[in-house]
Amino acid sequence: MNKPIQIVTAIIITIMLGALWAHDSIKQNNIDYQSHPIVVIITDFFCSSLVGLIFYFGAGWLAKRKERKPNKLHNSISSGENKTTNLGDDKFYDQVASELQNKTLIPGLWTRAYAEANGDDAKARALYIRYRVQQLAAEVERQHESVEQKRKREIALIRDRLGYLRGLKYSDDDRIPNNHFEGTPSKLTYPVNASVVADALGLTETEIIIAIRTRQATGVRCDGDWFIDLGQVAFS
Repeated sequence: MNKPIQIVTAIIITIMLGALWAHDSIKQNNIDYQSHPIVVIITDFFCSSLVGLIFYFGAGWLAKRKERKPNKLHNSISSGENKTTNLGDDKFYDQVASELQNKTLIPGLWTRAYAEANGDDAKARALYIRYRVQQLAAEVERQHESVEQKRKREIALIRDRLGYLRGLKYSDDDRIPNNHFEGTPSKLTYPVNASVVADALGLTETEIIIAIRTRQATGVRCDGDWFIDLGQVAFS
């Protein structure tokens, strides 16, 4: 509840309770009211204003308390992420130290570091460590990429590589028998199920199978399922 709403609500509570209590005092018409009617009515509204104030400050306190809980949770998560990152960095540095000790360096990366260090071996080692740790961290990040992100990237690749199948043209005479395509998906560079390709292109699975059987796309048939080859890709 934001502050303007709290103020309006507190005022409404004050007025309603004050009016209710004043009406009750008038109705009872006791000795106090008969002697000092104005004082009694003012007292009723004063008491109702105290209730309104209690509501206002109480609502504000509850709102702040609710805000603190998400912040604590966020801080806890952030702290956990930082600890995890630091632990990961330590492992990366251990791996790079092992590479330097066993002289199993990445040739291209070492050449880059050595060139940037102008032949200074100590500086080159320091640069290699920095670049190699960054490289290892990037690899881990790619491995942790969500399934949904990978699916979106794969669909984009299908549309880019196989978009031409939307204009598929063929004749029945062009079709090669199914048994010519029997094999395992491992024969393909990047196999993708024909149904996935069909969904990505807005085609039917039958149309994708025809594209393979008419040699307009590369694919294999394995245990009744068809797989189409996307070729070399930039991600695993």
